[in-house]
Amino acid sequence: MVCLGDICDFGANALRSVLPIPVLGAGRAAMFHALTLGNSFSILTDAMRLHRMKKQVAEFGLSSYCAGIGTEDPAEADVQIASGQGHPAINPAPLSVSLVLGFLGLGLTHSARTYPAPETPKPELITTLAGAL
Repeated sequence: MVCLGDICDFGANALRSVLPIPVLGAGRAAMFHALTLGNSFSILTDAMRLHRMKKQVAEFGLSSYCAGIGTEDPAEADVQIASGQGHPAINPAPLSVSLVLGFLGLGLTHSARTYPAPETPKPELITTLAGAL
């Protein structure tokens, strides 16, 4: 199991297409988990990730559920990701670890149909990227 602890889920889809094991992205997991706790969520992030988070919310089809994204308390929502302010707060990294343990226990993985193998495999690129971490 691969768990991407960064809220931006960089490379999650690419990894899913080349790995036969589950790949969990903290950002997607946190957003969907937030909707199990309330009808809307807001995201508190740093300026460097702000644009990526806006794009990610749209990619996941969650724009109508996202009350706001900002570098300070972005909006009143039922649930906030990475900030409390009197509402339930979700820290994406610990949530991801908990989900990973559950997925492993259940033997779950991602769909090969949804994330097909690339037409031109580049295993050396994956090895290089993994070595850079």
